[in-house]
Amino acid sequence: MGTAKPKRAIKPAWYGVKTLFRMEAVGKPVARDIAYDATVSLVEERVVLFKARGFAAAIRAAEREARRYARLRYVNPYGQRVSMRYLGACEAFELYEAPGEQAEVFSTTEVVSKRIPDRTVVDQRLGARVDEKADRARRRIVMNREFSGSARRDGDPAMGPP
Repeated sequence: MGTAKPKRAIKPAWYGVKTLFRMEAVGKPVARDIAYDATVSLVEERVVLFKARGFAAAIRAAEREARRYARLRYVNPYGQRVSMRYLGACEAFELYEAPGEQAEVFSTTEVVSKRIPDRTVVDQRLGARVDEKADRARRRIVMNREFSGSARRDGDPAMGPP
């Protein structure tokens, strides 16, 4: 009768797990300014580090953390409640070294046609270049009023706490 080899414990490793969220304002605004845009929502890509014993464990931990993070609620500068939801999508990357300065914490690849220009690839992966000031103003609908101030009725957007 032979003896079975004991299972080797899987050593914990570091994983960067990317999760996706969507935020939108809910309810009637108490004030509107020129930046108010009821048609927009904000998508957040978030990478969080986890120490786990494999990809499945890292993803389970990330999904738990994502559901907790998505419970965050606050009021925007227009007096509306901002709700966030986890989109149920994540992607994990095992770090090849311990986290620290200049350590790669996430990497993903995609096969694309050689005919697609570099600028198109950048725009698709990171978003098209936008006017920073205009983009910041449009984001007010999902920003926390505590940090960005209240909207002024029919005026320019206040870009900071009152």
